[in-house]
Amino acid sequence: MYIGNECILTFEDPVCKDFLSGELDFEIIHIIQPSEPKSNLFIQTPVVIQCINPSVNDEAGKLKFSVQYKPSDRYHLKSASIIFNKKIEAYYEIRGRENTSNGNCSCQSIRIGYDSSLDMLYLEFENLNTHNENKVQISEYKSLTGENRELCSEINILEEKIFEKKKENEILISEKVRLQEKIQDIQTEVDNLEKIKEDISSLELKKQKLRFDIEQSENNSETSEQLLQKLSYFDDILSFYKNDDGYDKISEKLEGIKCEIDTIMKHIAVLAQKRADIKNIIDDELNI
Repeated sequence: MYIGNECILTFEDPVCKDFLSGELDFEIIHIIQPSEPKSNLFIQTPVVIQCINPSVNDEAGKLKFSVQYKPSDRYHLKSASIIFNKKIEAYYEIRGRENTSNGNCSCQSIRIGYDSSLDMLYLEFENLNTHNENKVQISEYKSLTGENRELCSEINILEEKIFEKKKENEILISEKVRLQEKIQDIQTEVDNLEKIKEDISSLELKKQKLRFDIEQSENNSETSEQLLQKLSYFDDILSFYKNDDGYDKISEKLEGIKCEIDTIMKHIAVLAQKRADIKNIIDDELNI
C-alpha cells in the first residue's frame, strides 16, 4: 500500500505491552545507496524509520514509528524494514498528512520502499517464514553495523588528525609569511648595501682621480716654479742686454764688455803704477 513520504505507523496492544515487558524487540534496517558516488563527497545517510516513545494509558498502549523520506540526487532508498523477533498480530494505523489507513496485520516484518515514478513510499507486511532474505539482511546489517562502528572510530581519529594538521598548517603558513617578510627586508637591506658598495666604488674612483689630479697639480706647481726661476734668470740676462733701442746683439755686447775690461785694465795699471811710485817714495823716506 502507498503511504506517502511522511506518516506515523502505530501498533496497538498486545504489541506495545510485549515491547514494554521485554518479550518483543525489533531491529530497524535502512538500505541507502549513493546515486553518483564522488571523491571527497560527504553523504549523510537519512533515517527513514524512527521509533517514538510508546504511548500508554489505563485502557491500552500504542507502539509508534515515524516514517519520513526526502529524495535526493545524491542517494536513493532501496528499502527500510522493521524486523521483530517474533510474529505480531495487532491492529495498526497509518496516519499521513492527507490520508489515514488502518486494519489488522499478522507479520514479523514491515518493509518500506520508494516508488520514484509516483514519488511515494509504499509499505508491505511480510512474514520471515516465507521471506528468508530478510534473515540474510539482518545478518548483513549486523556485520555492516560492526564495520560501520569501526569506520566511524577511524573517521573520528582521522578527523582529529586532520584538525591537528590544519592547525599545524596554519602555524606553518603564518611562519612562512613571517619568513617571507623577513626575507623581503633582508633583500631590501642587501639592495641598499649593493647601492652603498657601488657608491663606495664610485667614490674610490673619484678619490684616485683626485689624488692623480693633486699629484699632477703639485708636479705642475714644481715645474712652474722651476720655469719661473729659470725665466727670472733669463730676465736678468735679457735686462743686461737691453738698451734704449731694444736688445744688443751678443757679439756687440761682448765687444762692449771687452772694451770696458780694457779700460778697467788700463785704470788698474795706472793705479798699480801710482801705488808703486808711492811705495818707492815711502821707502826712500824710510831709508833716510
